[in-house]
Amino acid sequence: MMKKILPLLLIGLAVVLFAIMSWFGSSDSSVSQFRPPIGLEIEYTENDRMQKRVADDILYRMQTHHEYRLATAQTGTPVANVAITIERVGDDAIRIVADVNGQPIVVEGPAEVALSLSAKMFSLVNNAFSELVIAG
Repeated sequence: MMKKILPLLLIGLAVVLFAIMSWFGSSDSSVSQFRPPIGLEIEYTENDRMQKRVADDILYRMQTHHEYRLATAQTGTPVANVAITIERVGDDAIRIVADVNGQPIVVEGPAEVALSLSAKMFSLVNNAFSELVIAG
């Protein structure tokens, strides 16, 4: 009878051991990456509703995902700076230009998909931030 119960006990012990190990996590998880504070500037024409919507969308995304990193008077001087300029190209296109610590990023497309362009710009700015974290 003990030969039938022993494998079940060993399996149960292994499951409990894995549960305890996952509860404490690995030793690498305690090491955090340096995420530098960032300065953010957004320029757009205030009386252009399309540009304002794009600027509001980018600002919302930045505040949602990077609020803890946005430089304020309390955090001091930002290590990384992001300057985003939103401009119309004719009546039916929009261009979003970002400068992330000297690295230019340009997204351009039709005005009908302006919010998709802002999402793409946010994604590219995030990629530039991850390079800053790795390099920093």
